[in-house]
Amino acid sequence: MNALITAQMKKDLVPLRGLLLGMGGLLALSLLVRILEATGGLHVSGGLAAGLQALLVIILLIRLIHLDSPADPDAFWRTRPLTGGQLLTAKAAFFLPPFLALLALSQPAPAAEVFQKFCPVLAGTAAFACVTKKFSETVFLAVKMIILAALMNMLLVVVVGGAWALGTLLILGLRPWPQLLSGPDPMPIGAFHEPFSLVLNGLVVAAYVGVVIYQYLTLRTKTAVRALFVIVFLSAIASSVTGRAD
Repeated sequence: MNALITAQMKKDLVPLRGLLLGMGGLLALSLLVRILEATGGLHVSGGLAAGLQALLVIILLIRLIHLDSPADPDAFWRTRPLTGGQLLTAKAAFFLPPFLALLALSQPAPAAEVFQKFCPVLAGTAAFACVTKKFSETVFLAVKMIILAALMNMLLVVVVGGAWALGTLLILGLRPWPQLLSGPDPMPIGAFHEPFSLVLNGLVVAAYVGVVIYQYLTLRTKTAVRALFVIVFLSAIASSVTGRAD
């Protein structure tokens, strides 16, 4: 591995060792509980440990990115002979072991379930963190975009539903008022809702990862933020569509 990448990973280890020790303790506790369950008939829910581990992984990811924020023009790493691609490689290599530990802790849950529930959140966290400089900025930007995307999605639903109702009333005139007011029929995707959702989540993860890679390679924060909003908005639309199909 490149010496600069290795040096970067060693530098990140010092401020993050407390979080890593906490995650290691949770993992060891979870493994101990499973051994006791297998040998002594002890039945303890591992949901709390897995939830705490997931929370620590998210905090670790944000802290790891913000130690050398690609959104900060005055960051120390920019004074070193380190490219954005090398910095991204170092961060990804550093984060891989904790992420694999989280997957191990989540078992025996199906891999598809773990991916569908957590990977989009993790990818989105990384994308929002790499365009901000502080934890508070990350949370504020995410909340602001989610609210704005939800409002725009509601407006889109109202406009489309109103146009459909008006067109049906004035042009087609085929439905009685009770059916007209109920709105259009849901899209016929309910029969394959789970695979469809899995594909959507895969696309969302790929989009968020693309924003992260773009930001590290180009350092164009404003463009990355615009791309983030598009992803959040389209995700909101897709969620409302799949939700109606249930």
